[in-house]
Parts: sequence; structure tokens; C-alpha cells
Amino acid sequence: MENVVFISGTGRSGSGILRRLLSRHSMVTTLPFESRFIVDPDGIIDFYRNYSETWTPFLSDIRLKRLESLLCDLSKKSFIHNSINRTIARICSCFSINRIKVISPKRYVTCNFEKYIPGFKQYAEELISDLKEFSYEGYWVGTESYKLSPKVYFQGLKTREELSIPLRNFLMKVISSILINANASYYVDHNTWNSLFAKDLLHFFPSAKIIHIWRDPRDVVASYTKQRCYPKYGPQAAVFYKSIYNYWFSIKEMLDMSCYYEIKLEDLVGSPESSIKNICSFLDLPFEEGLLNIDLSKSNRGRWEKDLHDGEKREVQEILKNNIIELGYE
Repeated sequence: MENVVFISGTGRSGSGILRRLLSRHSMVTTLPFESRFIVDPDGIIDFYRNYSETWTPFLSDIRLKRLESLLCDLSKKSFIHNSINRTIARICSCFSINRIKVISPKRYVTCNFEKYIPGFKQYAEELISDLKEFSYEGYWVGTESYKLSPKVYFQGLKTREELSIPLRNFLMKVISSILINANASYYVDHNTWNSLFAKDLLHFFPSAKIIHIWRDPRDVVASYTKQRCYPKYGPQAAVFYKSIYNYWFSIKEMLDMSCYYEIKLEDLVGSPESSIKNICSFLDLPFEEGLLNIDLSKSNRGRWEKDLHDGEKREVQEILKNNIIELGYE
């Protein structure tokens, strides 16, 4: 299997910058958006982890359909939903309305997997066909309301080992398609939460590498408060961050140190050449000078000083005191 690299962080810690940097390498390809189908709710790992843990025919039906629905949403590009999303965004902009307070868009509306993964829809259909034993006309009492021509998907209880085979085959097809389409030999997968699924990712990709990028926790919290999917109040954002931080530390204690690499965003910005060379060495990837041709000046170091109110600063520093010390930002 070709080389697969998973990059992640705590959110707002520099994983997007790292993806753009690595994508400049002649041997590397990435998707221009976060991959969602592996680690998102109802995605590959969610299905893999939960299918065998609590099985009933109804749960089997629901989980198969939810996986199918997620993959279907990613595989099709809807002109209508894209138009609606842009229209709402323009209206909110014209009237200075906070988009978050209006309505969320169709899920995954900005993703276009078929463009970057030829055959994705076919691979998804083949996966669902492999996972279900048969289907029949009918519905459960708890089936979603007003479903036209309802069908029930059936698959008996399967162990994780049995589920691994079709799931891994699907992932291999997808990654191979990405690499062939881009004429590359390294695929870098970018998703904020990749590291929190490290054990499962390494189960499906035993030779994969994981890069976790850090940033001053206070700057991460300040950035959280400006984003649509994080808490807007500094102390709440700090608790959010601390939960991710603690979970990753509990996970990496169970990993072989050779499979993951950690880097600080501040080191990448301050010493880009040595930092990038270290990353390339970890990935067994030849260093290329073109990797240095990326603007790292907008890292917003120290933004927490101006973005957080004085009261928030004190609470955030108290909540993250141990994290700040452990990561060397004291």
C-alpha cells in the first residue's frame, strides 16, 4: 500500500497550514477539504466500532443506512444545495447577520469527492452491498417519518475482524483512486480529529504515520471563540480544548512512538527549514526546496492577549495551567 499520512491537532492549531505545506511536495497529494468519511459520526470508524458492540436487526438496519447516507452525501455534488448555501451566505453578509444564528447548510455541501476520487460513488455502493446480507420491503416502528417505499437492510452479527475486510477494501480503493488521479505516491489525510482515532486508523493502515501539531493553548482557545463550531466563551472553549488534549495524551501512551510525530506551530513558523526537514525525515519523504515557499507569517501568535477579555484570560489561564506548562508555553 502507498504511503498514508494522517495530520491533525486540537482544531485551530495549524493542521490546515501543515496540509497546504505538504501538498506542495511533488510526491504528495491531499484533498482541498477535510476528509470526513473515515472519522465523522456514522462514518467508517463509527460503524466499525459500534456495529458489533450492540447488535439488533433494527440497529443493524439503522447503522448500515447511516453509513450509506454519509457516503452518498459525500459522493454527489448538488447544484441546488450549493446555490442555496451561497445565497444564504450573501444575504447574511449584506445585512450583517450572523450566519450561525440563521440556519446550517446541507451537510458536506462544500465537499466534492467524485472530482478528486474518481469512482467514489461506485466504491461506496459496493461497500454497502458487501456489508448487507439482503434487504426487504418494510419498516420498524422507529424508522424515520414518512419514508417513501421503505426498505429494511439486514446483516447478522459480525465481529470487528469480519467487518474489517470490506471496510479495508473500500479504504484501499479510495486511497488508490486519490493517488492515481493525482499521480502521487503519498496521500496526506487532513482531519482535525484524526489523532483521536489513531488506534483505529493504524488498524486499517498499519504502516501509516500520524502528525499532531500543537499551538499555544491560549491562542487555540482565542481562535475557537471566533469559529462557528466551537464555544464562543473563553472558559468554555478552554474546557473544550482541555478535553481534546487529555484524550490525545491518553491515546498516544498506547502507541508506538515510531508511528507519530508532534510539532509546535511556533517551531514551524520560527524555524521552517529545520522543522520541515524533520517532518520529511519522519515520513521518509525527500526534502524539496519548494516546501519552503509558503507564507507562515499569519500564525497569529499571542492573539489571546487581544482577543480575550481580562476576565476570560484569568479563567482560561487557570483552566489550562497544567497544559500550558506541559507544552512549554509558561
